[in-house]
Amino acid sequence: VVEEGAAGAGADAHAAAEVSKASFSAFAPPKIQPATTFSLKVWAYEMAQRQQMLQRALEGGKMDEAGQSEEVSLRLGSTVRISLDLPPDAFACDGPAQDILWDPPGWEDRSGTHVEFSVSCLKTATAGLKQCKAWVLQDGLTCAVLDFTLIVSHGTDSPESARLSKAMRQRVTLLVLEGSASKAGFDGFINYRVRSEAGTAEKVCKRLLASGADVFWDKRNLPDGCPWELAFRRGLKFSRHVISLISADGLSLIRDNAAKRQQDNVLLEYELALDKCRKWPGYVIPVAVGGWRRQGSAVQLWSAQHEEWQDVSPASFPDVHSVTCSRQTVRETMAEMLDMCPRVDFTLEDPMAAIHEIVTLLSSRAPLLRQPSATPKGDSYDGVVICGPATSAVGDNLVWSLRADRPDHHFAFHSVMGDSDPDATAAVRAERCGKHVLLLSSPELQQLQTRLDASECDPLLELCEVTADRLAMDPTSVVLVLVGDYVSFECCQHPPESLLQHFGAYGAFAGPRWADTFSPSCAGRSVAETFRMLFQVQGIHLDPRNPEWATSRVLKLLVPQ
Repeated sequence: VVEEGAAGAGADAHAAAEVSKASFSAFAPPKIQPATTFSLKVWAYEMAQRQQMLQRALEGGKMDEAGQSEEVSLRLGSTVRISLDLPPDAFACDGPAQDILWDPPGWEDRSGTHVEFSVSCLKTATAGLKQCKAWVLQDGLTCAVLDFTLIVSHGTDSPESARLSKAMRQRVTLLVLEGSASKAGFDGFINYRVRSEAGTAEKVCKRLLASGADVFWDKRNLPDGCPWELAFRRGLKFSRHVISLISADGLSLIRDNAAKRQQDNVLLEYELALDKCRKWPGYVIPVAVGGWRRQGSAVQLWSAQHEEWQDVSPASFPDVHSVTCSRQTVRETMAEMLDMCPRVDFTLEDPMAAIHEIVTLLSSRAPLLRQPSATPKGDSYDGVVICGPATSAVGDNLVWSLRADRPDHHFAFHSVMGDSDPDATAAVRAERCGKHVLLLSSPELQQLQTRLDASECDPLLELCEVTADRLAMDPTSVVLVLVGDYVSFECCQHPPESLLQHFGAYGAFAGPRWADTFSPSCAGRSVAETFRMLFQVQGIHLDPRNPEWATSRVLKLLVPQ
């Protein structure tokens, strides 16, 4: 029998000696034609091996480095899973997840190791830059996210695609962030129509900068020679808010371009911003340039060009898909944008009132810039909040609230979105977290079902399996938070059968359909058994529109009085 303290000390020393820094890079052909199949390779290597790796991976110019991850610590001899996340409207991959063995000392080739995916570019894929991800998982937990860009070309390359080089691709993010005061991100991203709002955008930018806000404005922050689409996507990604300048004159071009099936850059920025706004409510700050009003059911904005109020109601926009978005129509996109108006009115008579209001909104707590995690006492945390992509914003805000209410305690944040606290992955893996708070939502689990049907790896399911492992060791160590707005605000401390019935979307996983189904990441327990275990713990319902009650309940379970 080995004493617990001695075993723990030996294990810690053993683990510390078997960890090395890993980097990941994605390689693909420089340009990809629709209706073709191509090779996509993800290389794993130590930075000292990078030059040797590039000599092999570039294949004499046939391949291009599409993206590179930050360094991450991995255990030597461990199996690491690479899971692709590609835009479904452009690419298809039969086997989007593969494993590699991280063991640099044991490799015969000193240039690293790689996995190769066969990817099909769909015949209907539109030309342009396609933002992709590869999730890097160890022990079922995301330890790195590799962002990379693929270029779809129809044979006649646009000037933007022609200028896109490997070196530029790697430098765009750094160049964009170099323009921010903190070198880490911006308070706001100014979205506007050059033809109608250029003057207003310049005034807003200068006055916000004078007020102490750090904002991204293309005339100020787009690096010379950078591909504009990739650069402004990076600007959006690293901004806490989007300040959207909206006018009747600017919106009229959206109608015209949609009818002509032409790309509209302002609409593209709306689509990208709304994707984030669904996860982080309050991310978009609409600014009505010239004024906003309702006439019955009609929404009207002021037109400076025609000096009159014009109807911009959602029904006035074409009910067709834009060339940049297949998920919803132009009318549906504009309905979401206009539903948020008016947030701020910007008029020439009193512009400083609008500036003051924008500064106030920018100063409010935003989920994209989290409060830094405090140094954990005794190298451990009191709890960790674990969530998937659809619940990342809710989990982020939950961690904010927990830290604010209990500054003397330490809480970590882990998300499959790749924006976890730096030490969270290692803390969860090393069981240095007192309790696990697992957030689940119906949309996530519906997507999980789809992936299981296709025998694909799912990062959220792997987190559920890790949490079930923790639950098997300590039945009181897990708190389940069900996120959604479709049930009452009651504490769901029901027996398992009642809980499953109350949340039908969740209960489907515990039914007979999944009794003999095993995920690629867990061979020792069926999917049904994993969810039966999770549904036996205390369940709390959290409505994103009214999260305070659930937050207080989680706090009581994590830190009993």
